Amino acid sequence: MAPRSAWPAGLVVLLSCLLAGCGQSGPDKIRVHGTITFDGQAPPAEGVVLFRPIKAAQGFPSRPGRANFTQEDGTLEATTIKPGDGLLPGTYSVSIECWRIRPKDDGTPGVSYVRKGFSPPDLEIKPGADPIKLNLDVPTNR
Repeated sequence: MAPRSAWPAGLVVLLSCLLAGCGQSGPDKIRVHGTITFDGQAPPAEGVVLFRPIKAAQGFPSRPGRANFTQEDGTLEATTIKPGDGLLPGTYSVSIECWRIRPKDDGTPGVSYVRKGFSPPDLEIKPGADPIKLNLDVPTNR
């Protein structure tokens, strides 16, 4: 059991964390949803859009996010912690993975449907923003 003197300090840290918005649901996230197409058509396979933090908004933590998409309709819903919870305010680099042949654990490279060198524009999310509709059209290696 911790010494009595540690209790006040621990309580202050816990309360500070909860008041700052890092409880179970964490700080407010902004919903990011939309569709992904490949040369204007439905995705050729299922895949993922990755959001890698470049810069956190002032007063917010920095966490990566992702949005899985299906081959059927290409809909996507960004997730940071829980499915569909959105992204934290900040600036993100965006990348897309959609494999014709997946890379292997032995280092054998995969074959992507995404054209080499293609990179969507960075995504900036401002604190308190309305939900963001993100529609991406990806040039392919067909």
